[in-house]
Order: sequence, then structure tokens, then C-alpha cells
Amino acid sequence: MQMICGFCADKNVEDCLRNILGHIPAEKMRLINSSHPRAMKAERLRDALRRANEAMGREWSEGENGGR
Repeated sequence: MQMICGFCADKNVEDCLRNILGHIPAEKMRLINSSHPRAMKAERLRDALRRANEAMGREWSEGENGGR
């Protein structure tokens, strides 16, 4: 199973991502860009995913995590 994930830029995404990471590993997530003006860009979302993943004590692989 994979999860497609996008958030509004004004949300506390790291807390949301930590909750999601409790169920799905980062390498199963695909981060998207939206044309909506309030949407968080995928690059910023990927940085938040990396921080949330590392805060949970998990390793981060640039080639595998967050939609790459």
C-alpha cells in the first residue's frame, strides 16, 4: 500500500506526519504538489517528513523516502 499525501501550508504537518508514520513507513508515501494557493509545496513537505521520520528514530534514505 502507498499513500499520497498533501497538506495546506499553514498546518502543523510534522505532528500529522508523525501520526501517519506510526502506520505507514516514509518510503510508502508519495508527496505531491497542488496548484491550490494554500497548498504546501512537495519539497517543503518532504523536509517535514524527513524531520518527523528522524524524530521517531528512523533512518532516512534520500533515494527511498518521501516520493523519490
